[in-house]
Amino acid sequence: MIDEFKVTLQNFVKKQCKLSDVSSQLEQLLKKHPQVASAIESQLKQLAQSNRITQDDFTELDKIIKEYSAAVTGDKTVIASDQLGDATEIAPHAAPAGAPPPAQDDDSTLIADHTQQQLPGDKTLLDDDSTMVSTDTPPTTGVTAATQADGFEMDIEDTGSSKIDTKAAPTIGADGMPIMEHGEDIIQVGSILRNRFELLSKLGEGGMGAVYKAIDKIKEEAQDKNPYVAIKVLNETFKQFRESFIALQRESSKQQRLAHPNIATVFDFDRDYTYGTVFMSMEMLEGEPLDKFIRRVPPGGLSWKEAKPIIDGMCDGLAYAHKHQLVHSDFKPGNCFINKQGVLKVLDFGIARAAKPKSLEGDGEGESTIFDPGSLGALTPAYASTEMLEGETPDPTDDIYALAAVTYQLLGGKHPFNKTPANQARDSKLRPATIKKLNHRQNKGLIRGLAFTRDKRTQTVEQFHDEITPKKPIAQMIIGGISVLLLIIAYMGYGKYEEYQLDQRNRQMIASIVGAGTSQQGNVIQERLQTLTTYDQASQALIQADPDVQKAIVGYFSRNIDQQIDSEKGKYNYPSAYKILKDARAYYPDSGKLASKEQEVNSKKKASLTKQRDLYTRFLVTGPWLPVEGENNDIPEVLAIVEQIEPENSLLNDPRTLGSYIKKARASREEAEFDYVQSLIEQAEQFAPGDSALINERDELALARFEAKSLEEQDKLEATIKNAIGAGGIEQATTVSSELARLRIIAPESELLNTISTNLATQLTKSIGKKPKKETLAGVQSTFQTFAAALSTEQRQQVRNKLDEGWKKVGGMDETLEQQNIPLVVELQIQIKETSEKAEFTHEWSQTLTQLITELEALVGPDNPAVQQERRALAEQHIQQAAKVTSDQRLSQGQIVLAYARTFDSTAPDLLHAEVSLNKALEEQEAKRLEKERIATIIALKQDLISKAEAELVEDAIKFLDLLKVYLLPDDPFLTTEGPNAIGDAYARVSLRAKNQADKLKDYVIQRDSYVAALEDIKKGLEFAPGSKALASAQRQIQYALNVTETRNTFKTSNKLDIASLRAQLNRIQQFDPAGFKKLQTEFTESVASRIATMENYDPKAAKEFLDNAKQLPLNKVLLSRIVIKVPEPSKYAKQIAQAIKESKLTEAGGILKTALTEESDHPEIKRLRSVLESKVKAA
Repeated sequence: MIDEFKVTLQNFVKKQCKLSDVSSQLEQLLKKHPQVASAIESQLKQLAQSNRITQDDFTELDKIIKEYSAAVTGDKTVIASDQLGDATEIAPHAAPAGAPPPAQDDDSTLIADHTQQQLPGDKTLLDDDSTMVSTDTPPTTGVTAATQADGFEMDIEDTGSSKIDTKAAPTIGADGMPIMEHGEDIIQVGSILRNRFELLSKLGEGGMGAVYKAIDKIKEEAQDKNPYVAIKVLNETFKQFRESFIALQRESSKQQRLAHPNIATVFDFDRDYTYGTVFMSMEMLEGEPLDKFIRRVPPGGLSWKEAKPIIDGMCDGLAYAHKHQLVHSDFKPGNCFINKQGVLKVLDFGIARAAKPKSLEGDGEGESTIFDPGSLGALTPAYASTEMLEGETPDPTDDIYALAAVTYQLLGGKHPFNKTPANQARDSKLRPATIKKLNHRQNKGLIRGLAFTRDKRTQTVEQFHDEITPKKPIAQMIIGGISVLLLIIAYMGYGKYEEYQLDQRNRQMIASIVGAGTSQQGNVIQERLQTLTTYDQASQALIQADPDVQKAIVGYFSRNIDQQIDSEKGKYNYPSAYKILKDARAYYPDSGKLASKEQEVNSKKKASLTKQRDLYTRFLVTGPWLPVEGENNDIPEVLAIVEQIEPENSLLNDPRTLGSYIKKARASREEAEFDYVQSLIEQAEQFAPGDSALINERDELALARFEAKSLEEQDKLEATIKNAIGAGGIEQATTVSSELARLRIIAPESELLNTISTNLATQLTKSIGKKPKKETLAGVQSTFQTFAAALSTEQRQQVRNKLDEGWKKVGGMDETLEQQNIPLVVELQIQIKETSEKAEFTHEWSQTLTQLITELEALVGPDNPAVQQERRALAEQHIQQAAKVTSDQRLSQGQIVLAYARTFDSTAPDLLHAEVSLNKALEEQEAKRLEKERIATIIALKQDLISKAEAELVEDAIKFLDLLKVYLLPDDPFLTTEGPNAIGDAYARVSLRAKNQADKLKDYVIQRDSYVAALEDIKKGLEFAPGSKALASAQRQIQYALNVTETRNTFKTSNKLDIASLRAQLNRIQQFDPAGFKKLQTEFTESVASRIATMENYDPKAAKEFLDNAKQLPLNKVLLSRIVIKVPEPSKYAKQIAQAIKESKLTEAGGILKTALTEESDHPEIKRLRSVLESKVKAA
């Protein structure tokens, strides 16, 4: 099947087939093998980039690929250039010094050509993690040490093995086409190499080649207990270098000498001439790759005790290789393996390079390497040293950098630089955080191993291992530990010692969680919470009850929630936020902070949905309907955000979306924006796939395109005809008879055509005359047949009648002349039959039939039984097709087909019924769509009203209520009750919020006016919802507050009390809040006392009257009874002073006042008049 696709693609590049042929082949291939989607996509990109196919062709094919690429899922999925895990890849060029390597996954091995030499057949290969590894039970399900967790399988043959891994992208050959290996020579399961190794199953494929599980026939014959080996078949990248066999054999022989328990064994390196390939045979292992093991390491990392056996194995294996002058050059977790006995093995020295001793120029054996496999630049960015990334000669310290990175992952739980390549980490001045569980010496040794330059990096593996190994004397630890233990046990007894141990453990856990919370180390808290689940319930409850622990845990969950919902950063994962909130409540169901957090999440969600709903409502009318590059505000983007916020939100299935797109598509179609209409329909199909209205819009678009094309053709035909005929007549018209006939088919209403055809018909009839001759009739007959297809039906009939009349006058048409038409008639009937049988039902097909039947009619006349039979058959054929497309809900297409049926035979028995039924169906379809849209609009307007009311945007809510009146009957419950109540409640909340703000004001006037304004809002709300309990309650609260502030102000500022009014006011206050009235009584009474004290200073009499009136009010009688006011005797001078001031005799008043001050200086009346006089004098 791959062969067929390749051939089709090659033909397409050579312009020998259509894009549809490639699309069809591609769909067939991907239906059976969706796994190859990414590989094919990468090669199509290269063809597009080299202009061998157009960008539009690539886009069309890429749509098909995208549909099938989702089929490749699970742990074995690798997608083209975005690999996961420790996959091996090949890049065509090395990164320049100081520059980051090509963008790949952090753990992908890149093979770059540092020599800048373009490799023949350069291609991308995935997942080559070294020697053979098996994670299954022995011996029949072993896996090689090549990482297989991140691969994906693909069946590239129609027969044979059903799963052959083809992660490697096809090679691009010299002709620019993908080279997809095929034929009987391909190596596959069942192949036997060197008549010895039978390939049993494919285990993986990567940068060096494919890895198979094989059985060694020689070992099998010798009845070896373990005859299984791993075979690595080298790929085209290596085979294309003539010298690669020699160089790799030399490297293989070096690894064969690496006989060490921590290095996987390579048995041999060989060539098979039958298949023309080279291969290596290697040890089969059973267990687990280290990269898979690391995925399960807890966030805080392993303890030293847990990590030590792995670290020891890595160090011992690499140290042994370095002693034999061999640098691994691609050390990483994917190239390490832990077997079932727990022994770590270093894998895949296949692309390792010889370490050159500083004292030697050649390799370790004094030989000059013809071809260095390392020139391919094998490296994994996350574990490669800066020198490797910059293409320098390999050195053992490169392995030490990778070893330190892996060690840090084991002990710290993560990569030291979060898998940032070393050169980028260096340029960004990143430093690895110290690991708290390690002592200073260990951290120092680990950081030295991660140095960015070789001169500062640990020089040997032995030194690295020594520096990271704790050095506290064992004897001291044992003696000290035993001494403390014995003292504790002796003092407490063993039972209490156990309690002590438990208490110490709990304290340590509390300290760890609190510390992690302070430093916001979420990964540590996550690990501790996991550990906490292993504690007994009493300890869990005790630890969780600690206030600092609760603060740390709640803070951890709150931060996680915030990371899910940040609209500024485009994060709207509310389902995840609620899940985290639920997890948090499992620890603290009664937490006030979590309750507040939930309210915050609810509020943000509500605000986000409201914003998106508003945008959606606006965009339905104004657009944009299609994504705009560089902008995020369009209908698809809004709906995508809504889906993130609330996957079940009704907006996602709102019929108004489809209606908006259809409306815009129809308007744009009228403007002949056909490509834009096409995009609109495609976008709408994402929201409503398979919708019949969209299907009809596609048909309408096709018709519009055809009509536009016909108009262009009409313009060209008319220009040609005008140019040919000029002022001439039939003679000149003869040269464009075919153009005239074509114009009659595509534009029968053409003014130019009808003018010319009228002239032609007139000339032909005049030529016959009243006394025609046979020669004249024969000439007219011939000319008529030339132009018959250009004449209208009426004009043809007019000329034919005149000819028939003329022939009768001369005794009939000559038999010879009649016989001339028979072959033409027969030929036309054959063409009609053959064309009709194609049943294409396209515009072009129907027009062709129209032209043929017109030509036939011109020869034999419209009344000829053959013509009538053909017309009836074609009409019925179109009527049947109309019924078919109508049943598929393609009503617009049905209309088009019936229109053609009418042109063939307007009297066809079923035509009228079909037209009536179709028109009715169209009306019903559109009515249903509009009704769905109307209902959706009503629902949306209701939701918008409720949303705006909840947001207290009352004016907006009222606008939506007015809009609903257009759609709903006056007595609809939503119009009469639900909507108005929502608005009323909103007014109530707005008013209460204003009241609460006014409660805090100190200025009486502003406070009173705020209460009055709030009551005005209540009145507005009551106009909508007169029976609203919320409004009534709010009104009582605000009126109460207004009564209190007015009463308070009266007692503080008035000189005279209105007993009746105040008594009624106080009664209302008491009725609203009987319990709180006692406190207000005291407050009001104190205000009265304060006011009386002020008044007493200048008008004791008025103060006495004020007190007497106050005693008649429901105030604190006890306090009022304690107020005593002494009213002094009348002043001897006050009356005179007052009269003088009244008459504006200020000097006289001043003299009298001077006398009064010597005798009555303390008299209140004199004090008051003195103040009045001073004011008068100052004013004068």
